[in-house]
Amino acid sequence: MALSSVGVFISLLLLVNTKQSVSLLFGFLFLVHFFNNALITLTVGPLCSVAVPVSLMATASGLVIAVGKLFGGGLAPVIVGRVAERFGIEHVLWLPIATVAVGFLLCLAIREIKPQSSFVIEGASP
Repeated sequence: MALSSVGVFISLLLLVNTKQSVSLLFGFLFLVHFFNNALITLTVGPLCSVAVPVSLMATASGLVIAVGKLFGGGLAPVIVGRVAERFGIEHVLWLPIATVAVGFLLCLAIREIKPQSSFVIEGASP
């Protein structure tokens, strides 16, 4: 997760500093989405499934998705609009850069959890 955060961070920095090359803009935008989709997949999938008991896996995934939709689809456009009005549209991408930096620090705080097995294989020793 930390490597994907770094990938998004670097891709966003490259995107901010790209002037008027359409191919570079699309290339860096592709990289942002490539690394960001990896983060989303890791957060909703493996991280949620090993962090809670088996009976709460669906609830944990649903909660992560709901919070992401609330902030990403509800609050982020309002905040970005305020940033654009106050500082100018050219400074809008600094908000996701700061958010990814905070997410990277949170990724460093995650400790490895041994996955819980929900089934037992016959004949296998524990």
